[in-house]
Amino acid sequence: MKNEDLLKLVNAGHAVLVGRYLSGVVNARSYLDKVTGKNRELRTVVHTLLAGTKPVLINEYLPDGTDVNTVVIKQQPGKTYAICIGGYEEDKGVARVRLNGVAMEEVL
Repeated sequence: MKNEDLLKLVNAGHAVLVGRYLSGVVNARSYLDKVTGKNRELRTVVHTLLAGTKPVLINEYLPDGTDVNTVVIKQQPGKTYAICIGGYEEDKGVARVRLNGVAMEEVL
């Protein structure tokens, strides 16, 4: 993604976060579905991006049926990436961001 593309996203009304990629971890959490009464599993990739001087955790939800052992994280530590923010919350000094359906892209 080039700077012109970032500017187009901002002008279109998207909230964009740019930062240096630090790491990514694949998680699988089990929970009890209250509607069906069955055990379900939530699969996510939690990326850490350094925006300025503050680390930001980015939750990327994986589709049902995804095997967490075969997920490959394409982002490389140290490179600069941009994301469109779908949601933001801060709790006890930890910033968490949800992706807005647009993939994390490297800034060139």
